[in-house]
Amino acid sequence: MLERMIDFFLSWFTNPSILGIGLALVFGVIWLIGYWPPLFKKPWLWAVLVISAFLSLAAVTFIQIPLQVWTGQALGRFWSQEVLMGWLLLAGIPQILYSGLVQEGLQARA
Repeated sequence: MLERMIDFFLSWFTNPSILGIGLALVFGVIWLIGYWPPLFKKPWLWAVLVISAFLSLAAVTFIQIPLQVWTGQALGRFWSQEVLMGWLLLAGIPQILYSGLVQEGLQARA
């Protein structure tokens, strides 16, 4: 599982395509125009922005992924694969709750 987490983390830093870079720039410009944060008045906020991006990625990689794997293993011990596939939407609720808790909890800190 550690190898999977590290591969996921490193996949964010591989060479993106031109389309990916273009989309990121377009969405970034739209966000800056619409929200207009005080990033230009307070340059130290750029460091906060970069650090929070890395912390978000680290939280998803090293907290959310293990919780989802362990939840899937726990559900697999109680019910068979056929039962879980039949009740897929209901069985996925714990994993969705963990994902939301990790991501929203990190946003509250940032």
